[in-house]
This record gives sequence, structure tokens and C-alpha cells, in this order.
Amino acid sequence: MKIEMRLFSGRRNPSWHLAPEDVLDFQAAVRKLVRVSGPLELPEHLGYCGMAISNEDQSQPWAEIVVYHELVVVRFRNRVDYLSDDDRIVENLLLETARDHVKDGVIESIRVDSEATGAS
Repeated sequence: MKIEMRLFSGRRNPSWHLAPEDVLDFQAAVRKLVRVSGPLELPEHLGYCGMAISNEDQSQPWAEIVVYHELVVVRFRNRVDYLSDDDRIVENLLLETARDHVKDGVIESIRVDSEATGAS
């Protein structure tokens, strides 16, 4: 699975692949989330707008997952599911995998931004 942190406008966004053990943790965390009614809008502003997870395994039914604070959007070929992650388990898991690819200050600012905007 390839992760792209949607962070910059006009520059290449940081991206990386999840290690096999992280893939299993990610999949388990997403499976535990509760579906909510949608559609819910993801931010479209300058700065951090979430992380997009591209499915490179055609045996999986989903095409893309976007994680932004407490919201997880799963795009399948024929539908979109909206999931709630009140404790931001999925985002925090992905932020930990970003440590070799993104500066610690960026990761911490994402965590602070979510607290400042009222996210859990």
C-alpha cells in the first residue's frame, strides 16, 4: 500500500509504502471503525488535507482510502463508505509510519492542528 500525505500545493507530496506488518495493523484498525452516513467532505485548503492510501493489491475490493483526523473515506469501485475514527487510531498509525519520510515537526503540527480544530 502506498501512502501519500496531502500536504503541499505546487510541490511533490511525501509518499511511502507501508511495511507488511503495518499493512496488517492498518487493515485491522479500519475494520473496527463504524460506518456513518455521508457524504462527508474532506478539506480542500492549503496545508495538510489528509493521507491517501492507494491500493496496489488488486485482490482487495477498495481502490483508495483517505484519512483526515476522525474521518476515513473508503472508495470502492462502485460505492464510497464513510467511517468515523473518533480516537484517530488510523491517522496516528499512519503518522507513525511517516517518521522516516516527513519531519517530526510536520507530524506534530498535524496532531496539534487536529486538537485545535476540535478533533479528538
